[in-house]
Amino acid sequence: MTLSVYLASRFSRLPELNRYRAELEDAGIAVTSRWLLGGHEWVGTPEEAIPRDHLARFATEDLEDIDAADVLVAFVDQPSTRGGLWTELGYAIGRGKPVIVIGQSPNIFTALPTLIHVESWASALHLLWNADATVSAPLAEAV
Repeated sequence: MTLSVYLASRFSRLPELNRYRAELEDAGIAVTSRWLLGGHEWVGTPEEAIPRDHLARFATEDLEDIDAADVLVAFVDQPSTRGGLWTELGYAIGRGKPVIVIGQSPNIFTALPTLIHVESWASALHLLWNADATVSAPLAEAV
């Protein structure tokens, strides 16, 4: 079974996260984050101006994609303005998904002892390369 990952970050980091997606896919790791493929772009539009049905579709897709992933990787080293990252992180925690947190954050939920903390994408990638589809135990043992 192929390991699958959901990448969670500020939307403005889309180009950077797409590079990470390509690295994972080159290593045979599936990425479930459809938001990286486009279609969620409303850059510069106030959230209240985005049609509600579009927002509902984005949210539904993101939750489905987290459910489909074995692990969530959260990039928390830069502030998020709209807060989707924090909802995704909380949802994954609530669903019992293994979570790798990259960076430091004042958010209290990133202090949970069940989360795996790393300082860089390279460290997260190393953990993912060395994990198998059972994820939880291999990731926890790797840190």
